[in-house]
Amino acid sequence: MSHPFFEGLEYLRRFEELSQPQPAPAAPSEPPEPTIEKKYINLQNLLELCKVMNSTIEMDVLLKFVMDRVIEFTQAERGFLILASEEGEMDFKVALTRKQEPIRAPAAQVSHSILSKVVSEGKTIACEDAIGESGFAAESSIMELNLRSILCVPLLSREKMVGAIYVDNQYIPNLFSDRDVQFLETFANQAAVAIDNALLYKQLSDSKTEIEKWNQDLESRVEARTTELKELQQQLVESDKMAAVGLLAAGIAHEFNNILAVIMGFAELAEKNDKFKDRLPETVVTQAKRARDITTNLLSFSRVRDEKLEKSNVVTLVDGVLTIVEKELRLSGIDIEKRFDSVPSILMSPGQIQQVFLNLILNASHAIDGHGTIRIEVTSDKYNIYTTVSDTGRGIPKEHLSRIFEPFFTTKGSFGGGERPGTGLGLTVSYNVVRQHDGRIQVDSHIGRGSTFTVILPIHRRKKAAQPPRESKTGKIHSLTGLKKVLIVDDEVGIRDLILQVLEKKGLMVRTSGTAEEAMQILGKEKIDCLLLDIKLPGKLSGYDVLKVARKGNRSIKVVIMTGKQEDATLRRAIRRADGYLRKPFTLSEIARLFDGSGEGSGDGQELTAPARQADSHSDPT
Repeated sequence: MSHPFFEGLEYLRRFEELSQPQPAPAAPSEPPEPTIEKKYINLQNLLELCKVMNSTIEMDVLLKFVMDRVIEFTQAERGFLILASEEGEMDFKVALTRKQEPIRAPAAQVSHSILSKVVSEGKTIACEDAIGESGFAAESSIMELNLRSILCVPLLSREKMVGAIYVDNQYIPNLFSDRDVQFLETFANQAAVAIDNALLYKQLSDSKTEIEKWNQDLESRVEARTTELKELQQQLVESDKMAAVGLLAAGIAHEFNNILAVIMGFAELAEKNDKFKDRLPETVVTQAKRARDITTNLLSFSRVRDEKLEKSNVVTLVDGVLTIVEKELRLSGIDIEKRFDSVPSILMSPGQIQQVFLNLILNASHAIDGHGTIRIEVTSDKYNIYTTVSDTGRGIPKEHLSRIFEPFFTTKGSFGGGERPGTGLGLTVSYNVVRQHDGRIQVDSHIGRGSTFTVILPIHRRKKAAQPPRESKTGKIHSLTGLKKVLIVDDEVGIRDLILQVLEKKGLMVRTSGTAEEAMQILGKEKIDCLLLDIKLPGKLSGYDVLKVARKGNRSIKVVIMTGKQEDATLRRAIRRADGYLRKPFTLSEIARLFDGSGEGSGDGQELTAPARQADSHSDPT
């Protein structure tokens, strides 16, 4: 088949011949010879189609244009553009009348036998008068629709069946001449290429959209998996931490039993002999502070941390761990040697780093059979802080050194066939925590001579993290002086009575409450100048709820929060909105100084300077 452009040149070449008047047809049934105007329009449409093919790849625009041109230059009454799927199904994309009116239910408006034959064989079918032709006259669709002139040409692109163009006329026979057929075939071939390109573009566009969707889905899955892994690691940290706390329970109980034994002993002596009464207060206060140090370190170690970092000192953290374990280790025949240099505070997650030190110290103790020594050193240079935990234990075999940080690799517990409990997660968790702090762990071990683990933490981290508020200190605000009526809210009767005794001696009117609900009732009925508020209260409501009600009902009320609760973001926000903060356990002098103008020092080493109250963008905690 010749190229469409050569067909166009042929039309131009014969322009002069065709410009002569044409004789009338011998019989009405013969189609008229095409006019010059029609041939010129055909050529113009062919060129226009080529331009459209090169200028658009939007399927809907292209199909509409093709169908409009086909109806125009064939003078058909109706036109249909059908695309064929790979499964052989017919999709009627465009169905229009000569007046540009859409045809409803187009699949029922054509001869399917003609359409199917064209698509299956890839050859044009032209019917001069379908209703009278023996090959098609018997078809119900032709009879029902009264079809006369029918022209159906295949849309072939690269030897692939794209679909078909189907035009007809229900009133005029012999409408389509041989030249119309030839021209429409050429036109259809060009249209098929354009349609095929548009289909490929659409497939490419759909694929791109699908890929983008997959990428978004993949990103979401990666993000979800990353979050899941972080949560799993946090669970491993907490699980291993709780396992370690279980191992420490005996030592902590031993320490508290010693403390209680001293207090109870001196109390009994003072009860029987007046000469011991003078020593009893000092003894009780000393032992209580000792207990406070143990609980503070234990809380700091066991609390669940978020991923925010804060400035902490490695020496302080190591000391906190040793406060919990040193007694038990010495009772087991293990000596502790310490050498701590002065090192700078650095950004870290204190709870996680304490977990690392505890794991290393416990592993060192497990490596020692009988008597031995654990040496702990903290040093630094210009760039790093070095914490070394050395033991005089049995050492680690060379074949195990490369695997000691693998999850569940252990020589202890059910995983390792040992008698000591162990899950094989301690060093894995420690390794991951140190890596998250941009640090590293080094190991040196010799059979029969012991092992040395060195935790190296950078002084300046590569990624700068925002610092959360520091641990709040017990506070005093000068503006609390001159108040008249105070409400104490605490579920501990002893604490309420203790504060009551101190404040009544200062001439203050004092009300007490053990629940949030009762406190709210008092605040609603009475004018309270100052509220001493515990956060953890029995029942559904907490101290946060009381704080909200108090501030809402009386803007001038002074609020002092007193709690031994582990600090978190919610508690810190409440502290910033309060006028003072008492950290339990507190002393009588700390309570007294909240309501007078005496000096800032407490004489017991605790700070009493309160953070200045500042505007807070957060709402009252509830």
